[in-house]
Amino acid sequence: MKILEYRENSTECLRLFQKLLDFKTEVCLWQPMQEKKVQDFFELTTISKEPLALNFIITRDKKIQFNESRIFCYCESEAFIYSSNVIAIGKSRISIEMPFFLMMLDEYEQKLMSNNNWDALITIVKGIKLPEAKDYMKTKTFLSEEEKFQLIREAPRGMAKEQKPVWVSLDSSENFIEMKLYDLSKGGMALVTEDDTRKFDKDTQILIHQIGEDKFSEPMVGIIRSVGHPPGAADKFKLGIQFLDK
Repeated sequence: MKILEYRENSTECLRLFQKLLDFKTEVCLWQPMQEKKVQDFFELTTISKEPLALNFIITRDKKIQFNESRIFCYCESEAFIYSSNVIAIGKSRISIEMPFFLMMLDEYEQKLMSNNNWDALITIVKGIKLPEAKDYMKTKTFLSEEEKFQLIREAPRGMAKEQKPVWVSLDSSENFIEMKLYDLSKGGMALVTEDDTRKFDKDTQILIHQIGEDKFSEPMVGIIRSVGHPPGAADKFKLGIQFLDK
């Protein structure tokens, strides 16, 4: 197990949580309660800066059963686990402190979790001697928009779980055109639009200014490599875009 201390690795930790936000990744929160363990599944909705906290919403149609004692979080896709304090609990939402440490699981520990051997893993976690917790005040508490976008690009190509709005232009003017995100990868993206695609010829340069709420200080530059239709939507157009790294 690798211990990732937030103070010394704040950018790496924030990148992990940003991925949970971008891809609406489900995580498991659980809390030991006397002779039983309460466990539910959540999605991260926001990261608060003051106080530095992670805000989750329950993904199943049920009421949160946790209390305000310490809570555990397990993320299967990124293979980490942590424990932190509860800040506030609602009927479907919960806020917990940003953890001082993330425990990155090795293959053996991931196998324990896949076999639902929670008790064995908790025993391992309790046996780890963690360094002394330190204050967050001098640590990084957010990613820049460019760091967020670079993080998204590093993910494997896949269809977007949410069709976020994307603002693009064909030149450096502010004549932005709104489209919808179809998929995204390190090398490029696909956008869907109902606009007349005569403005978007193959091999035309295109500037990407904003994805969802993430506005970039400098636009990403791409080239339109294909123009077609998304499956089952002949009234819409899909643009395949290749990124050009500066």
